[in-house]
Amino acid sequence: MKMNLHYFDENGGNDNGVNNDNGAGAVTFDDMLKGNSEYQSEFDRRISKALETAKGKMKAEMESKIEEAKNEAAKLAKMNAEEKAKHEAEKRENALTEREKAVAKRELMIEAAGMLKEKNLPAELADILNYADADECKKSIESVEKAFTAAVEKSVNEKLKGGTMKKAPESNETDLERLFKEQMGIRY
Repeated sequence: MKMNLHYFDENGGNDNGVNNDNGAGAVTFDDMLKGNSEYQSEFDRRISKALETAKGKMKAEMESKIEEAKNEAAKLAKMNAEEKAKHEAEKRENALTEREKAVAKRELMIEAAGMLKEKNLPAELADILNYADADECKKSIESVEKAFTAAVEKSVNEKLKGGTMKKAPESNETDLERLFKEQMGIRY
């Protein structure tokens, strides 16, 4: 005979699905997999699928890099020594320019974070700023500040507006007496 013993526990069976034994009898993920071969096979199938997908992406990425390198090698093979030197100098210059842009953007981000803090604006607003150059960054901070201030002001005004206050009826009775009469349905 199967008995529902949870009716006899200290909480009256009202534990709302919470395990109160501090992990002593908790079923772990590994235990679930060991206990049911269907779970294990489904888990294995999903892991295999995820690995195959990742492997395919890596393979495609590597193939594109190899193809790019082959094209670069073919291009270099057609060039003479002077053209090769010029091409390599252009590549280095482009890489340097990209690094300088990244450094400048990081510096602008740090400066913008300081400006936002200085103006008592949330640091999260830094994500929506324009970091093209210092002037654009400053303009975007100013426009974000205006928009943020306007939104806060509008929200505060809405909260303060509220409704009109009702005037209490003039009588000698206390609030408790008035409330009692209202509950009893007595009109005054």
